[in-house]
Amino acid sequence: MPDQTEPIDPATRPIAPITTPVNSGSGNAQTRPLPVVHPVEVAPRRKRRGWVGVVVALVILVALVVAAFFIAEPFVRTYAEKQVRTQVIQALKLPPTTVVNVDLGSGSLILQALTGRINDVRVSLPKLTMGGLTGSAVLTAKGVPLDSSQEVNALTIRVAVPQKALQSIASNVQGSTKPTVTLGAGVAKIATTYSLFGVSVPLAIDIKPSADAGRLKFTPENFYVNGGKVSLSDVEKSPIGGLVGSALGGTSLCVAQDLPKSFVLSKATVISKEVVLMVTGNHAKLNGKDLAVRGTCK
Repeated sequence: MPDQTEPIDPATRPIAPITTPVNSGSGNAQTRPLPVVHPVEVAPRRKRRGWVGVVVALVILVALVVAAFFIAEPFVRTYAEKQVRTQVIQALKLPPTTVVNVDLGSGSLILQALTGRINDVRVSLPKLTMGGLTGSAVLTAKGVPLDSSQEVNALTIRVAVPQKALQSIASNVQGSTKPTVTLGAGVAKIATTYSLFGVSVPLAIDIKPSADAGRLKFTPENFYVNGGKVSLSDVEKSPIGGLVGSALGGTSLCVAQDLPKSFVLSKATVISKEVVLMVTGNHAKLNGKDLAVRGTCK
């Protein structure tokens, strides 16, 4: 009769105990079983390529974003500079061909735009005329909103009028001969000559600039006859008082009419060889509607 015993799978066959001979000292060898060793299954290594690929992809994505950021920045800056230039020309009613140099400061304009404001704006104008006087100007603004319905944090315009541009003021002195203007010691000195009884008398007057209700005023400070200082009251009472009355009355120029109503002439001083005018436009709205309204002088 055939053997129907199922064959034993080698993988599941029990491991027979292994014996080693042991000398008991009586000459008879005895055997002692060795410890049974069970096979240990080792888990297969996990593939790590998945997360490495994710990291590489993220690195590449970040690199592309950074590259796009730096590539876009110059285009954004160029566009913003053109917009500022257009606004300045409209606000000050300058000819379209006027040279306007725009500097938007350091730092990323893209990041600043995300906050809704540009930190610093500086505009240089080689020529700007206010009140009939022409000089170079620098406009500085801080916290310029992208929304033109909002107010700018701070804005100033500094206009430097050189000595030679003040000749028109000297020409206002009636009856004088070849008047000249020199700047120094905080005043503008107008020097000329008057004919008194057929004799040419050298005269000079110091006038000091100031800002008053939108006007640039030049007020007499000192008067000189033939190099000697004379009080204004004595001059007014003297025979030449009538002749120099136009100079003694001072000169006033309306500056407000050349500026938006929200811009104010706040200060006028003589610094070195220039008359410096300071205009402020703090909290002004830099949109076409508000900038189109011009100021007036009282």
